[in-house]
Parts: sequence; C-alpha cells; structure tokens
Amino acid sequence: MSPRSLTQQEKDRQYTKIFEKGKEVLVRYGLQKTSVDDIVKAAGIAKGTFYVHFKSKEEFVLRALHDFHESYLSEVERLVTEHSTIPLKERLRVFIKKMYTAPDFMFFLQNHEELSILLDSISADQETSIENYELSMFAKLLDMAGIDKRVVKPEVLHNYVHIIYFGSCYKEVMSKEYFDVTLDVLTDGLIHYIFGGENNAL
Repeated sequence: MSPRSLTQQEKDRQYTKIFEKGKEVLVRYGLQKTSVDDIVKAAGIAKGTFYVHFKSKEEFVLRALHDFHESYLSEVERLVTEHSTIPLKERLRVFIKKMYTAPDFMFFLQNHEELSILLDSISADQETSIENYELSMFAKLLDMAGIDKRVVKPEVLHNYVHIIYFGSCYKEVMSKEYFDVTLDVLTDGLIHYIFGGENNAL
C-alpha cells in the first residue's frame, strides 16, 4: 500500500515548520556550522522532505535572507501606518537602534564573509531582483508616509542602509570605544534625510 499523498495544506504546514525551525538554527549556530541535517533534526522531519521544498542549503539561506528583509520592512510598514502620539521619526529612530542588536541582524554581521560568497554565486538577474525588491519597498514606505520621492530618494535610502550594515561588518578597522556613538550619528543622519525640511513635523 503506497503512502498517502499530502494535501497542499499539509505541504504548506510542512514547509513553514522546516523554514521557521531552520531560520532559528541558522541564527543560533551561524551559516557555516549549520547543515541540512541540523535543520531537519530541529524540524523533526526526514532529510528527503527538506529537498522536496529546497534544492539545497544555499537556496534555503537565500529564502531566509529574503524573509529577514521582509520582516524588517513589514515592521517599518507597521510603524508608518499605526496611530501614535509619538512622532514617526522618533519611532523609526528607536526601531533602527533596536535593529542593530536583533538576533537576525547579528546573524548578518557574524556571517558576513560567508554570505558575501553565497551572494557572489547568484546570477546577475537574481542580484538585480533583490535590489529591485528593496528599492520598491523603500518607495512603497515613502509613499505610505506621504514623503515626496523627488526629495527623499529610495536609492539613497537603499545605499544609506547598506553603508550602515557594511560599516557594522568591519568594526575591527574602527575606534571600538566610539562605535555605538558613530551608529547613533549615522542613525540621526538617516532620520534627518528622511524627515528634514518639509517633512520635519512627521
């Protein structure tokens, strides 16, 4: 008697379990030390089931990176749309500072070299797709906040965020005693760029 085929709903639940448990393992142990065996053990599924949903560990990692991006952007979207007596620029400032110490952001920093090698291996089309996705999300968030994209350009926000990220990856070439102060200055500069001038009251 052949095994029963899974329904689409069961497949979706299976995928979600593998993906969520796998991300937890990645963040806890790092990219290099995490194997497919570690992921399936955490998810409590057979190794073959992993390959039903992912071609390789590398594909899993790329999807995880996309998901981390989406979670940050979704949080900013929530900040933009929520009703609050606290100005948006102050809420965004707090969010950015908290982001620096979030587990998934620390995963990016601690695994920067391995992630760079992985991203170097993807096609130019995939790389362009990632960049276009980020730019479209920045543009969407600016529109939601009622900020003129002719004044605050999504491309500049994209570059600024990456400058902060890459700067955080190379702490060893900086004065460590002043690193946190430097991040505060960079954050303030980003907030001023977004909310300065005509948008200062937001």
